[in-house]
Amino acid sequence: MLEKYLLRLRKVAFYFVCGLLLTFMVMGGIPTGWIYDLWVGEGTKIGQKPSPDVVLVESKAQALSFLNKDIAVTAEGDNLILCPLMRLRDNSEEGEHNLTAKNKKKIYIEKYRRLSYPVSWKEKAVNMLAFSGSYNSYYLLQLKDGSYLGVYFDDYLAFQMWVNGKILLPTGRIRYTESSERGMLSRMHHRYGFDVNDILLLDMYRHDKIPGILDKIMRFVVAILIAIFVLQYRSSKKKRKNSLEHEQPLK
Repeated sequence: MLEKYLLRLRKVAFYFVCGLLLTFMVMGGIPTGWIYDLWVGEGTKIGQKPSPDVVLVESKAQALSFLNKDIAVTAEGDNLILCPLMRLRDNSEEGEHNLTAKNKKKIYIEKYRRLSYPVSWKEKAVNMLAFSGSYNSYYLLQLKDGSYLGVYFDDYLAFQMWVNGKILLPTGRIRYTESSERGMLSRMHHRYGFDVNDILLLDMYRHDKIPGILDKIMRFVVAILIAIFVLQYRSSKKKRKNSLEHEQPLK
């Protein structure tokens, strides 16, 4: 009797932990930017797939020539270096928010999320479970001339590295780095041998394309649908098992 009870308790604990992890991933971890990019099309606007008119940046000199100009550029490479900084996808989420209807408990959401360097596997796991849905990571990309370029994009695109071994980035614009971005680079420059003030940023993210409230509603609906599917699957599995146990052998 005790063994049966402990076995049932282990099963309940297993499903609880799995459900908790799944909820975290659906509500905060799994990127949904690809959904909003399905109809983005090809062109010269930020975040679009590069058209033939978009210039491929391959050197520091090229990057400098396009600095703060309304010229559509992109980059490609197979050497993305994760930076210790993340930035909110939806800028409207920055600031103080109420956690309860009575407005007694509040939380402050920062525009940037600073990480340790090098980024530990624990932080990567936490980001995947809880923050990747709300924040994008920064990366360094090494160009053909050996120089480095900061890149910021919807980082679901980084999964291309696992499939193709190379990432094809969207259209963007070259700009100077902001103070928080330079702070990130200052923790990396000794390792990679660049001057922080020389690093430019290729911003390819279509800012505010993901409406925060709508995205969270969609995530909540998906979480409910997954829960219903799992419960239905367990119920049907249990019914089949009971029917087999009560089935009489043929004489």
